[in-house]
Amino acid sequence: MINVGLSRIPDSAALHAARGVSYVQSGQPEKGEADFAAAAKLNPNQAFGSEAYGLASFQVKELDTALISVRAKLKAHPNDAFLEYLLAQILARQGPAAGSAEFNQAVAVATRAIALNPNLIEARDVLGSLYLKSGQLQKSIQQSRMVLVKEPEDPEALYHFMQALRRTGKTDEIPDLVKRLVAAQAASGKKEAEQNRFRLVEPDKNQPDAQSN
Repeated sequence: MINVGLSRIPDSAALHAARGVSYVQSGQPEKGEADFAAAAKLNPNQAFGSEAYGLASFQVKELDTALISVRAKLKAHPNDAFLEYLLAQILARQGPAAGSAEFNQAVAVATRAIALNPNLIEARDVLGSLYLKSGQLQKSIQQSRMVLVKEPEDPEALYHFMQALRRTGKTDEIPDLVKRLVAAQAASGKKEAEQNRFRLVEPDKNQPDAQSN
């Protein structure tokens, strides 16, 4: 869904970087690297490029290492919204208990990322998820609504919004949200299947040409 945002704001370094993260984490490193390069060209003063590419490839088992790395990068690049978003995402993925110092830090970092770049919807998704986890339902709803203004089919925002509304007892919007979420997930699955199909049919450059035998 980031593509929709880029179609509206093609010169957004933050959106290119966010899409780069998505590409890297979905197993498309070449596309991710291209987006990071575009982000670095659009805004040379922020920590995009190879550093961001490396940080984007973290896995669950590598969260502690990624956390150290991101914090080191933030010392060199304070006020970098993208790095603040990555930090918030890592902290959230560590699963801190609601109300714990680690949880509150994740909320603060995500909030700071949004303050630095209000258009960084991935940071709003993280913050909306944290608010939902801590039972701050109206704040979660607010973040989801703001994401959906820019990205109407953002799956995370749709899911968070639906869950928050259900817990508040305001269910009128839920049927429509369910339809939109199913459609968004189907579109995402179709796109991934097409990408995998192209990978499967891509010729192996190491194999000899059959016509040469």
